[in-house]
Amino acid sequence: MPPRESNSWLASARVHVAAVENPTLDFRLRCFHGQRAVEMSLKAVLIHHGVSYPFTHELDSLMELVPGGVPDHVIEASRLTPHAVQEMYPDTFTDLGADHADEAVELARAVIEWATAIIEPTP
Repeated sequence: MPPRESNSWLASARVHVAAVENPTLDFRLRCFHGQRAVEMSLKAVLIHHGVSYPFTHELDSLMELVPGGVPDHVIEASRLTPHAVQEMYPDTFTDLGADHADEAVELARAVIEWATAIIEPTP
């Protein structure tokens, strides 16, 4: 697939990171956007490598498809998987606080940094 497409997915991940970094948003929304940032980053890397992926929010499943695997700090971001659905619908909301949102920010930033190094390497 063309690099431009992987760049657009990475740009989308950055939009979600901006949301997760917004301290005025509800904790649930910040966690939701953290998961989305990680998911978009992983899919950007897969597109960059020409790897097809299933339509899923399961971060572990996406990580397993990355050629050569992913580093430990990226694997840690799989903890955000439940936020893809649980924080989207009011009847599945979980009890989250600032610590969860802070973790989502940290994990999302780390995964985007990793994906950026792959897709947009500095010379």
